[in-house]
Amino acid sequence: MKKLLTFICLSLAMIVASTSSIFAAEGKIEEMMKRTGYPKEVITSEIEKYAKKENISNAAAESILYDAVVASTSYEDDSISTYSSSGGTVALLNSHRSDLFYTPGGTGHVGLYSTSEKIVEAPGAGYVVTEKSAKNKKVAKTTKIAGVSSTLKGKTRISDRKQQDVVGFARGKIGSKYAYTLDNKSCGNHDYNCSQLLYCAYSIGAWIYVDASTDAFVTPSDIYHSDYVFYIKTVK
Repeated sequence: MKKLLTFICLSLAMIVASTSSIFAAEGKIEEMMKRTGYPKEVITSEIEKYAKKENISNAAAESILYDAVVASTSYEDDSISTYSSSGGTVALLNSHRSDLFYTPGGTGHVGLYSTSEKIVEAPGAGYVVTEKSAKNKKVAKTTKIAGVSSTLKGKTRISDRKQQDVVGFARGKIGSKYAYTLDNKSCGNHDYNCSQLLYCAYSIGAWIYVDASTDAFVTPSDIYHSDYVFYIKTVK
């Protein structure tokens, strides 16, 4: 009888632990969905791909990506930071070639100035990487324009040659489809999201890693908060 009771207790404990793990996993996935704007099937697919890439368990991959999502969407000016979002009420201002624009908050987004009057961006799901006139891009009034320096905490833009190479990379991706991914520091893809496009353009074109985090992926917030990025003006 004692053995039977012991077996029953152990079985119940295992069921409770298993159920708790399932609820915990679901909670993490739901939180990642909330913070990134990605659907559940994308989140679970990304967990599986990252686990395979790193040769770790799905549970370990989920924990790593969850921690990265939370860390990268907890900046002071970002309640939630998704990867791409288009839309707004005011026209984007002109700036300088190789500068970037960044919209914080629940519709986090970044794009690159290919000239003083044009931008290259990955607008979001259902759209391709495109180049357009800055004045034809509608953004939120909180949108910030920033430059990128070759030195940490610098206030001087990268060299003309590096500007050319950065823009050249981004323009080379025009027509690429939008990518849902939580592992977006790979620059050989056929698909790109907005932060991935800029991260790769600067890292390949100028050997500058515009990323405030050390996580598996880079968000618009990570790019803007990089120590290589300096504030210029706010769209009002």
